[in-house]
Amino acid sequence: KTFFETIDDMIFIGSQSGEIFFTNSAVTRKLGYTVEELIGMHILDVHPQEKRKEAEKIFAKMFAGDIDHCPLPLARKDGTFLPVETRVWFGKWDEKECVFGISKDLSKEKESLETFNKIFNNNPALMAISNIEDQKFTEVNQALLNKLGYQKEEIIGKTALELGLFIEPQKQKMVKEELFKTGKIKSLEMKIKTKSGKIMDGLFSGEIIESQGNKYFLTVMIDMTEQKRAEEELKVQNGLINSLLDSIPDIIFFKDKAGVYLGCNPSFAEFTGKDKAEIVGKTDYDLFDKETADSFRKYDVKMLATLT
Repeated sequence: KTFFETIDDMIFIGSQSGEIFFTNSAVTRKLGYTVEELIGMHILDVHPQEKRKEAEKIFAKMFAGDIDHCPLPLARKDGTFLPVETRVWFGKWDEKECVFGISKDLSKEKESLETFNKIFNNNPALMAISNIEDQKFTEVNQALLNKLGYQKEEIIGKTALELGLFIEPQKQKMVKEELFKTGKIKSLEMKIKTKSGKIMDGLFSGEIIESQGNKYFLTVMIDMTEQKRAEEELKVQNGLINSLLDSIPDIIFFKDKAGVYLGCNPSFAEFTGKDKAEIVGKTDYDLFDKETADSFRKYDVKMLATLT
């Protein structure tokens, strides 16, 4: 009895016809019934009324050895449901043939799952879950569907290869090798193709997760397409600016407010006697003698005061 009372799982013992004659305190605590109310109730009576026929069929399959547990919830006295996983088996109690049942409270697991689902479904990043064994997608979030232009049923049960999502097979192979080597990937840039054929730049991270004994790959992708486009435009603009600066014979340089050189033209590099790459990130004190650097710095301070 002490052993039964210290178990948090709910224990039911009933006759072979299903009438309950013993429960542990976890049952009264979690379902809200008194011991007197439970004794004599049928085991099906602690299930929601609309699910009792289904429960009866499941129990029959369990006794036949076809399945090993019942996933249906139990009904509390106040009418609310308690998520559980129930297992039953035949045995003896005080030399009487009986049925033992044990229901594991899955409330915390359900709460964790609901929290995960909210984060997964509402995340602005593109998220997907795929089976490790066959690489088929088992779940994707709405952001992924919106960005790639697919309906959910077009993706679930398919692999990235079947959908033609990745256009860089070598990188995809590298990701797979890294995943199986370390169990995760982080901040890998890859291109992905939408249903309409548009190419997107993605920053991928992910790791192997486990659920009910099965392993899955959780992937998260941040859409970097606009950022990459902006970077390319900036690169072109910088190239044009550098070409313009290089064509001007006058000495040209630019610094930040702290006096650190950000760039210059070949004339200034020739003036300092250094390469352009050696100048960027340096100050006047790195390039000139102290007297010259002091005079340049005074000029910088005067210019900043004028501008502000």
